[in-house]
Amino acid sequence: MWKTGAEAALLALYMDVFLFTHLASGSFPRAQDVTWTSTNFKTLLTWGPKPSEDYSYTVEYAAIGQNRDQNPHCIRSKETSCDLSSSLSQLNKTYIAEVLSEPPRGVSSDLVEFPHTTSERFCPYQDTDIAKPDFKIKEGRDKRSVTLDVVDQLTALFEGDRQLTIRDVFADELQYRVTYRRATSTGKKVVNSKSKTIEMTGLDQDQSYCFEVQVFIPSRKGDKQLGALSTPQCSKGKKPFTDVYSVPVIAGGLFLILAVVAIIVITVVCCKRRSNKAKNNEKEGQPLSSVLEAGIGHVRHSAEVEVVPEAQDQVQTGGPRQPISEVRHGPLLEGGVGGERDSAPVRQDGEAERRRWGERDTHARAHTHTM
Repeated sequence: MWKTGAEAALLALYMDVFLFTHLASGSFPRAQDVTWTSTNFKTLLTWGPKPSEDYSYTVEYAAIGQNRDQNPHCIRSKETSCDLSSSLSQLNKTYIAEVLSEPPRGVSSDLVEFPHTTSERFCPYQDTDIAKPDFKIKEGRDKRSVTLDVVDQLTALFEGDRQLTIRDVFADELQYRVTYRRATSTGKKVVNSKSKTIEMTGLDQDQSYCFEVQVFIPSRKGDKQLGALSTPQCSKGKKPFTDVYSVPVIAGGLFLILAVVAIIVITVVCCKRRSNKAKNNEKEGQPLSSVLEAGIGHVRHSAEVEVVPEAQDQVQTGGPRQPISEVRHGPLLEGGVGGERDSAPVRQDGEAERRRWGERDTHARAHTHTM
């Protein structure tokens, strides 16, 4: 009987402990999706889900073959991430981490081992991602070279009070890879440089080139050798006219020029026509009498030129006189003015000329007779 009672008591105690452990463990969910996230040695361990009020998370980490350690900011925390940048001080070592589900701060538990989830292995030197670098472009005077000045990025690591750059960490292994192309082409070329000041020579003169820069660590493996690509930057070059102005802008400019030329031509033609019309109106409004007087004056001038020398010769030689009426008179006016309508004024002028020459002839004869 005693043995039977003792066995029953032990069995009951065992069941109580088993049930308590099972219930306690069941109230603390395991962390899920434990992941390393690291850029420029800023290293975070992240997981989920967000804990309830009944439990919290604690992070433990260790280099392979070494003792575990804890970050004081990641003990029984309600957060789902832990910054281990300064904790993983041996950059070339490989680390593992565990996220434990534990009671909240101030709450005790009789559990010996809490639910936990282990991360993948992580080596800061080999696995941290390198962000895209910044750089400046300086074009050469010969327009056939370009200098790229790359800025060595800062890391999350410190040596005393000095913040380290990626060159401080990688030293001689740090290189920069430049991928470049002509702005109007899709073909790319690649150049590696150990210096942060990179001379790009042998470029086509006055051509625009586009450049992208990324960190290159040859000692790394796989896709970890290359950092992120920088934002592309292009040299100025000498852009074609069609690149500076779009097709609609060019078409609009040509249309405007043609419109201005057309307006100028139309204005000149209209002014010329108006001037010619005014001259024609002035001629049409001139009185007929003034036209006739101008014609008669022309006849008089012609008669004097043709008759006077002839008459003088006749007076000196005593030969017969040629009648003034036989002098040929040309047209008085251009356009056919003359004829019968103008014969009367011409006859009157002829009679006056005859009388003058008669008087001269009589005087000449008297003078000859006296001699």
